[in-house]
Amino acid sequence: MRRRWRLGLLLGFCGVLSWPTTSSPPQAQQTWTDENTCVSCHGGLQEPLQLSARFYEWQLSRHQAKGVTCDKCHGGDPTTRDLKKTHYGMRPSSHADSRLHYRNQPATCASCHQNIVKAFVQSKHYQNLKGIGIGASCNTCHAHMATQVITAPNETANLCARCHDALNYLQPRPEIPKQAAETMTALQRANAVVLWANLLLAQTEQRHLPHEAESAALQTAERQLVEAKINWHTFDLTNVRKQSDNAYQQGVKARDALRQKLNLR
Repeated sequence: MRRRWRLGLLLGFCGVLSWPTTSSPPQAQQTWTDENTCVSCHGGLQEPLQLSARFYEWQLSRHQAKGVTCDKCHGGDPTTRDLKKTHYGMRPSSHADSRLHYRNQPATCASCHQNIVKAFVQSKHYQNLKGIGIGASCNTCHAHMATQVITAPNETANLCARCHDALNYLQPRPEIPKQAAETMTALQRANAVVLWANLLLAQTEQRHLPHEAESAALQTAERQLVEAKINWHTFDLTNVRKQSDNAYQQGVKARDALRQKLNLR
């Protein structure tokens, strides 16, 4: 049971970088329809089109699957049906006081994603954003409601190139997209070998074979991988690549020892 819990935690680790484990969309839930007026009202809207579409975007999002309703990010009062009261304090994202203004997004997201935001505020992206207002914020990479979490290396490179290859960027860095893609590839490689080792460890436990040393090595790899995924948001690509490679090496060590114990070639 403990092993299944740890494996499930690793597979479901989307608070940092979401590595898809299924092609199926998140299952829609209706548990807040009656008690949350944001959901009950917007779920029935047909016009305006964009506002209606936003509801369905949320309905299929990770936020919905985790129980994060509209008010958590947008503000307002979801306990009343009074139109003025339920929208009190809300501002369009272009307004400087909005929770979703690009400069305020890190503070808003930090209510759930503390470790990620702690890493992000160390980055040059955040310093540029906070200072001159030109820099990546949360929505730049994750889109509205985190409906996009880029993990494919080529998509990562393309996303970085939107700024770092741009002719109108203050200091073009065309080498950054390639380095980002390589770092993402290293993260994927480490993630894959850790998952592989977890499956082998589960087989070892089922056969009641001793596995203390292998389990310890795998725990080290998992810990290093989680740290690498969090530190991705510092955009210190050299350091993240190093952490990813360390996690990979520890994962390979655990994998090979487990394969030997299971007599697998």
